[in-house]
Amino acid sequence: MKTKFFWILPFLLMMGIFLSGCTQKKEFSNFDITLDVSGGIAGVRYKLTIDNDGIVSYTYFGRHTTTKQSQLSDVELRELKKLVNDANVFSFKDEYSCEPSCVRDGYSGIITFIIDGEEKTIFIGDIGFNKKIPNDLIEIIHKIEELTYKFHAQEYEIEI
Repeated sequence: MKTKFFWILPFLLMMGIFLSGCTQKKEFSNFDITLDVSGGIAGVRYKLTIDNDGIVSYTYFGRHTTTKQSQLSDVELRELKKLVNDANVFSFKDEYSCEPSCVRDGYSGIITFIIDGEEKTIFIGDIGFNKKIPNDLIEIIHKIEELTYKFHAQEYEIEI
C-alpha cells in the first residue's frame, strides 16, 4: 500500500507543474492594431493605427481629410501591449452587433489586430452602448480612444 502512494505523489506533483506551465500566456513579439470608427449625428469617421514600435497614425475623414503621426510613450505602449496580451483577442467573436437596441446615431467600429502574423478583425456596432462587448475588448478600445482624444485635442489645440 505504501509503495502505491509513493508513486502517486510524485506523479501528482509533476502534473501540477505541467499544468501550471500550460496556463501561462505567451507574450507576443509583434503587433499592429487598427481601429476604424464611423457614425454619430455628424457622420464622423476616423482611423487610428498603432504599430509594434508605438508609431500612431491617425486619419480624420472630415470635410478635409487629415492624417497625423505620433509616437506613444514607452509607458503608453507597455500598457497597450499588456492589455492586448492579457486579452485573448483570437477568442473574440467576429461581430458584436447592437441589435435590437442600437442607438440611432451611435458609433460603429472595426478593430483589426495583427499579432505575430495572425489577423483578427472584429465589427462592433454601437461602440459606446453595446453591452455584448467583452470587458477585455472594451479596455483595449478605451485605451485606443484615450489616444484618439489626444489627436482631437491637437487638432483643436485643446490642452488635456
